[in-house]
Amino acid sequence: MRTARWAHGHALAAGLVVGAFVAASEPAVHSALYNVVALSALGAAVLGVRRHRPAHAGPWWLLCAALGLVVAANLLWLAFEHASLDPAPLNAVYLASYGAAVAATVSLIRHRSPAVDRGSLLDAAIVTTGVAIIVWVFVAQHAWADTTLGPVERVVATSYPLLALALLAVVVRLMFGVGTRGPSYWYLTAGLGALFIAELSNAVLLLEGTAGAGSFPEAVRLVAFGLFGAAVLHPSVRRVAERGQPARMQLTRPRLVALWVASSAAPATLVVRLEGGVSTELLVIAFGAIALFTLVVLRMWGLLTTLATYLRRENEDRFRALVENADDTIMVVDESFRPTYVSPSVQRVWGYDPDEPEALGIQAIHPDDRTHAKHALDRVRSASPETSVTIEGRMRHADGRWRYFEADLSDQRDHPAIGGVVVTIRDATQRRDLEEQLTHQAFHDELTGLPNRSLLLERTTTALNRLRSGDDGFVAVLLCDLDDFKTVNDSLGHTRGDELLQTLARRLREEIRVGDTAARLGGDEFALLIPHAESVEELLQAATRILDSVSRPVTIATQRLEPKVSMGMAVSSPRHSAVELLRDADAAMYQAKHSGKGGLQIFEPAMHAQALRRLQLKADLRTSLDLGEVTVALQPLHAIDTNAVWGVEALARWSHPRLGTIPPSEFIPLAEESGLITELGNFVLARACRDVAGLRAETEADLFATVNVSAVQLADPTLISAVTAALEHSGLPAARLTLELTESVFLDYDPAVHETLEGLRRVGVKLAIDDFGTGYCSLAYLGRFRFDLVKIDKHFIDELARPDADARLTFGILELIESLEVPAVAEGIETVGQLEQLERAGCQLGQGFLWSAPCSRQEIRQLVRHCSTPALKA
Repeated sequence: MRTARWAHGHALAAGLVVGAFVAASEPAVHSALYNVVALSALGAAVLGVRRHRPAHAGPWWLLCAALGLVVAANLLWLAFEHASLDPAPLNAVYLASYGAAVAATVSLIRHRSPAVDRGSLLDAAIVTTGVAIIVWVFVAQHAWADTTLGPVERVVATSYPLLALALLAVVVRLMFGVGTRGPSYWYLTAGLGALFIAELSNAVLLLEGTAGAGSFPEAVRLVAFGLFGAAVLHPSVRRVAERGQPARMQLTRPRLVALWVASSAAPATLVVRLEGGVSTELLVIAFGAIALFTLVVLRMWGLLTTLATYLRRENEDRFRALVENADDTIMVVDESFRPTYVSPSVQRVWGYDPDEPEALGIQAIHPDDRTHAKHALDRVRSASPETSVTIEGRMRHADGRWRYFEADLSDQRDHPAIGGVVVTIRDATQRRDLEEQLTHQAFHDELTGLPNRSLLLERTTTALNRLRSGDDGFVAVLLCDLDDFKTVNDSLGHTRGDELLQTLARRLREEIRVGDTAARLGGDEFALLIPHAESVEELLQAATRILDSVSRPVTIATQRLEPKVSMGMAVSSPRHSAVELLRDADAAMYQAKHSGKGGLQIFEPAMHAQALRRLQLKADLRTSLDLGEVTVALQPLHAIDTNAVWGVEALARWSHPRLGTIPPSEFIPLAEESGLITELGNFVLARACRDVAGLRAETEADLFATVNVSAVQLADPTLISAVTAALEHSGLPAARLTLELTESVFLDYDPAVHETLEGLRRVGVKLAIDDFGTGYCSLAYLGRFRFDLVKIDKHFIDELARPDADARLTFGILELIESLEVPAVAEGIETVGQLEQLERAGCQLGQGFLWSAPCSRQEIRQLVRHCSTPALKA
């Protein structure tokens, strides 16, 4: 806005200086004022381009160049006169400045026109040609024929009127063309027109010999310079070069008048030249041509009037058809919101008779929305006519239902055909219903209908803010994870798993208090927000009650399940954010899950460090697998009676570059959580087969390899192909590979697991149960499927080392295994006493630190070669 005032001020100041220029009589004053205006115009133009930075700056820099050439020519002219030199050569600089102004205008026209505008080009040519005839007959030819002038002077005298015609051509083309027309455009157009007048009048005065300092052409030039500076300084200069849309009907009445005047120029010139002459015949022809041009223009004028009337009626008919068939209802209301017109669509959309518009008055709007509607009417009446106000609310349908509407109000009281406020009403009920549905979906879980993570965090933030504002009490988040949910999904199917989740969600919803929030975070994870509790004891009571509720037995598809939930609780502190509180509850839940499942754990600060370590290890495990930082160690299995090495168990080992050795009990669960367990297991399988095949070749011992297979791997359909590939690449006989499976795999009979085991049997590998006695192994499954080896968990072997130990349970397990006619392997043998008891009980195989810790392939080779006289540790 300030720059716009500067532009207008510059134009006004230039006008005042021009007035002083006209009033002055001294040549020195004329010269000084002339240079002041030219310099100020150049400065304003350069400042405007640099300040506003129009998208197409080229034309404006050309205009600056034109002004700069004028300033340079003026200063040089003074210098030449001071040195008593002929300044005539400087006319070339002046002519070049006009050429730059023409080039600037042509460049602007090319940017503004979306394509070749032949109509505007031809119209400009017609106008220019008509004026050119007059200029040539009365000005240019006289300058060219003046024998008193030298050749150079004749060229210069002729060039000025020709350049004036070029200026006229571009300014007419600019005015006839399309594009935005702001203040900058009008300043520029007026400046070009003034420059045309100045040069044409200067050519006339040169012929008369009256041109000189302080003349009319110089004053008009100053006006042009001032207008040029204002054009570039105004902020609307940014839009002058914007591309415009082609006009629907270019031949308007003003343009038609201009074309008539231009076309009449030739015969009119002929009339003037023949005035007082003897050729009556030529005068008749000239006047006849003018009459014909006039009649043709009048005919075209009539055609334009007819076409305009037709187009107006066509637009009215189209508008009427749109109004009658549109889903929007158009209504005109007076100052008291009383309808004076309603479009016919009101009957189809709102059920009202369009002939009774008063039914849609303010009384049709919901009472709660009427004040808002009246305020909108007041706002639109007090605003400018082009301002539109949009409102939303509820309006009564003719059937009595309230429906949502959206309306645009526009003040058309000054329009003679309307005379009121136009209200365009749309039925927004479906959109509002869809918005509410989408909002609910965005903040709720689709399966259970519970709030999701986003809504939980929002409500947690609100509770924490209330706590910080001085509310007493505690805020807590409880995170619940359904233990062994994958087993339910795998055994009963995902549909039954979803039913279990819905049952737990219903129980959570029933147990929470009013104001509490139960949410599903995804998968089998649920969260509860308790926004206010008087004490931690109250929170513990609520957590225990909820834990007991969700742990009650549930029947899914005639299958009785006893769900267990691991729960972590985080209680707010002043530093907590919602995300941090949820993060701490997650860390506590993870600790509860790894402390035995089915319990409650309250967050402690050390858990956060453990969670960070867990996240770091998950991220690093992928890289370590690629870099070879995960290796395979081998632990021998010995015959208890002879100490001979029968085989080796392959065990994954991770040497972290910063954290050192990471125990398998820590990184194996992380591999299962992150989805890397299959890749890790296949790596261990391939390495074990290769190492044992190599040991068999090096020692000529009939060794076998045992490799652990997780429940995740067993559910992977690629397991059989991975085993086959490892055997083929290593050359290890299939009968010398044993896959160890944990007891949790056999919680229930699973046909898919049974089919995978059968497939492994067909490959020829042997199967073993690992950590027998600690899991959920179904004895029925042991009877249904034959295993080749059973490994007794280290816990039962440790019992044999206690002085007051009751070894009957361990021996009972050995008797059970013996009754199945399957070899038993005792894990974790560390003392000779344990070995002797196991030998008396008939256990065939054992492994443990008594013989060797997990070691390298080279150490196993040495142990195999000396196994006939092993050096037992006391």
